Amino acid sequence: MFSSVSGSSSSKSSSVSKGIGGLVSGLDTDTLVENMTAGTQNKIDRQKQEYQKVTWKQEAYRTHIKGLMEFNDKYFSYTSSTNITDPSFFESYKVNNLSSKVGLSGKLQNASYVNINSISQLATKGKYTYKADTVGKIAGKFDTSDKFLSNLDGQTFTIAYDSKTYQLTFPSDFGKQMQEGKNIDGSDAVKDGKITDEAMKTALEKMLKDAGLGEKVSVKVNDGEIDFESTDRKKSMAISGTKDVMKMLGFSDTSVSASNGSLPADGAFDSKVEKKTFEEQISGKSMTFYLDGVSKTITLDKYDSTKDGQIEDWFKKNINEKLNDAFGMRDGKPAVELVLDNTGNNFEFVVADSSSTFAFDKADSGILGKNNVFGIEPQTSTKLNVNMTLATIMAGKGADGYGKVTLSKEAANYPLTIKYLEEGTEKELKIEATDLDDWDALKAKVSKAGFELGTDGILEDKIMITAKDTSKTLIKSATASGTTEAPELGDGIYKMSINDVDFTFKDTTTLSRVLSSVSQGDTGVNMTYSSITGSFNLEAKNYGNVEKISVSTDSVLAKTLFGIDSTWQGQDGNADNDVKKVDILHLNDTFLTNVNNKLNTTLVEGQNAVAELVVNGEKMRVERTSNTIAVDGLNIELKNTHDATEAPITFDVSLDSDDVVEKVKEFIETYNGLISAINTAVTTRPDKDKKYDPLTDAQKEEMSEKEIEKWETEAKKTVLFNDSPLKNVLQSMRSALYGGVEGVNTVLSSIGITTGTYDKNGQLTLDE
Repeated sequence: MFSSVSGSSSSKSSSVSKGIGGLVSGLDTDTLVENMTAGTQNKIDRQKQEYQKVTWKQEAYRTHIKGLMEFNDKYFSYTSSTNITDPSFFESYKVNNLSSKVGLSGKLQNASYVNINSISQLATKGKYTYKADTVGKIAGKFDTSDKFLSNLDGQTFTIAYDSKTYQLTFPSDFGKQMQEGKNIDGSDAVKDGKITDEAMKTALEKMLKDAGLGEKVSVKVNDGEIDFESTDRKKSMAISGTKDVMKMLGFSDTSVSASNGSLPADGAFDSKVEKKTFEEQISGKSMTFYLDGVSKTITLDKYDSTKDGQIEDWFKKNINEKLNDAFGMRDGKPAVELVLDNTGNNFEFVVADSSSTFAFDKADSGILGKNNVFGIEPQTSTKLNVNMTLATIMAGKGADGYGKVTLSKEAANYPLTIKYLEEGTEKELKIEATDLDDWDALKAKVSKAGFELGTDGILEDKIMITAKDTSKTLIKSATASGTTEAPELGDGIYKMSINDVDFTFKDTTTLSRVLSSVSQGDTGVNMTYSSITGSFNLEAKNYGNVEKISVSTDSVLAKTLFGIDSTWQGQDGNADNDVKKVDILHLNDTFLTNVNNKLNTTLVEGQNAVAELVVNGEKMRVERTSNTIAVDGLNIELKNTHDATEAPITFDVSLDSDDVVEKVKEFIETYNGLISAINTAVTTRPDKDKKYDPLTDAQKEEMSEKEIEKWETEAKKTVLFNDSPLKNVLQSMRSALYGGVEGVNTVLSSIGITTGTYDKNGQLTLDE
């Protein structure tokens, strides 16, 4: 029984299935469904079109309302200077005999009762100029010894991270450092003439940290291949450099960017470290020099010992020949010349024109940098330039503090005292020899004091203590008792105060950054540098004798840039020796005389403007901190001095009818523009032949974007046709302007403003 029911059910199901299959295969189901729902879709489309019309109408209303509101605010608001209901709108005056020594603005009609007997002085800004002898010349001593050089010496590349660009530069004596260095495990940093993975990783980590990327970008080095990784995978990152330096790092392109926060190199980095003789260091090498905005690269010839004589003599002669070809002569002398003393080792580049700026910009590996041929850093200049770092500018001048102290193996065996400043208070951190027995405890000890403890992976058995926040905590000095080998201080920190605003800069900070920090800070002072005069300038932003420029007297940086040191302290009348600053605009007279007698210093004190005015017959002396004097709404700008023995400055004032006419014409043009726009909106009829209704979704699918845009532009033109609210607005505007005001006889027609002809639709005309 159950078997029979089951079979019957299966047979019916199969038969129905076949019937539906045949039905479906014989008809276009999409068209069938579309036709069945056409009525419903049409209703939906009509509703959408009506909604679109309402939206367009709202947009059109907003446009006209905005124009009306702006018109009202400009010509009918009591707070507007162009309020046409205010009598002052029709009062415009001009001064017919305006002196070049003054300028006038505001209520010019009041100038008729003001005379100026004298302008004894103008307000000026206080300004201090110091010609800083910070660089002056490019000189040094040749190093002709054999050296270990790397092809990465002095090479630079950039990392763009999160919309900011950071520059990373290998040390100029990178090859020497690597050859003499050790990894943390004690192995050599260079093996078989190549830098090891561990040494390269450590070097790159230090460069990232110095550039300010230590916490943003990490680096891995495996099997000779470098991989830079962003700590935040959502931040964009890119690496770029010259073709040569990118190839040395293992990248095949000059610029690569990260799609997932990782920038792996294409291949192994090129890291040769080779021992070079003096001849190999200079023969055929290129150097780039800069003179007064012109950059020239020279390439030395190949040295031939069989015919070129002593290599030092040949070196000097060859460079001077190339320099002469590059820069020529000035006033019968070489524009730039390399001069050697009698020993042949001490050198100086002599520039013919003392006002010129000459720089040794860059060179091939082994030429520039510490421990190399010239022993001077790249971009060394006879004058400062804004791209120099404080490390270059302050070389040999000390620092206001240090960001780190490195202990040698010998020094670490003795008690160490680190003096440091924390938010202006000098403190001490003492490390005993026993502290070295417990590394974790030592870390905790220095961390509590505001420092970090770590090891330098290249230098063997070195302990480095680094200030966490150099703006608040920095190392001032470090001594280790019981040893003649003093700890090494590094990472110079420079601090100074200007008008009680404290600044802290790292030695990697450029001069440009120092200038902008002071000028854009809340100091009230602009700081600039003139490369042609070699002078630093501090100028008050405001006029008058009340302004001050207070500079710290205990700053190495302030002494270098401004010549201000502890001898200036108290010379502004402040006898408190604990106040380590001086207001250089208010120095004692004797000290001020000494300052201005120095050839490298100029001080101009700020002064107030002083004038003698006669107002309504009353004589008065007027002193202001600016060059503007206000008299009953009249603003007098003082432009030049005027002696009391000269005839007084007077003003002949008359009505300026031309200006009044122009203001009225502008009012009418604005009004007529509004009227015209509204008239056009309510009178533009829909096209009889072509009805521009809003497009349906189906219609849009068959049209291009330009066709849709053109269609909708036409459709929007008629959405306000015969619109009652806008027609009422037009009528109200006409009534308000044509009719008079109760209690006032004057109407617009009485001052020459009338309606135009009928075809002008209510626009105004002016009888000038």
